[in-house]
Amino acid sequence: LMEMTFNGTTNGWDSKQNVHVRVRDFGTVFAVDRLAPDEWFPEVSNYYHQLIDNLRRSGFEDGRTIFAAAYDWRRGFHESWATDAAELVEAAFSSSGGKKVVLVSHSMGAPMTYEMLLRKPLEWRRKFIERWIPIGPVFTGAPLSLYSFLADALLGLPGVFGQIGAISKKLGGFWFILPNMQFKGDVVTTPEHRYDPGN
Repeated sequence: LMEMTFNGTTNGWDSKQNVHVRVRDFGTVFAVDRLAPDEWFPEVSNYYHQLIDNLRRSGFEDGRTIFAAAYDWRRGFHESWATDAAELVEAAFSSSGGKKVVLVSHSMGAPMTYEMLLRKPLEWRRKFIERWIPIGPVFTGAPLSLYSFLADALLGLPGVFGQIGAISKKLGGFWFILPNMQFKGDVVTTPEHRYDPGN
């Protein structure tokens, strides 16, 4: 059911016929708070849980001042997600009374966010975005995706999750984060430091 097919017409990935994956409660933190029930791999399950918990204790509210743009990770970047995410940014801006939005993304979510922002005009970004904080981004790709292709294993996860590695070649998300050799210079430069793929 997880396998996808590359569509040369749209340059995107399609699910098998009659398979439809939807993010539950898009816009709320439900899909990013925990990746699985507590009893299933709790050490990797609490994805954004601590961050969300701390924000809630500071007075933030789900659906009013905290939002999440979860996505079907099998597909990699796709325009429908970018459209929904941009609309969510605008909704957050409106619900906050015109305060600019702070975006936080992790891992593959960073290039997803980057691609979404690239598709928006500079005026839109200046109006709606205060800052963007990518945590552990895979801007230059993830060698583990290459490993999953070669070893038919999924990121070292045990049991049934490891079996997903055998179909990783048929998931757009793994192709999306293959190591990218076009990044040979600085990825991020600040007044204090220069970050590049080699340090």
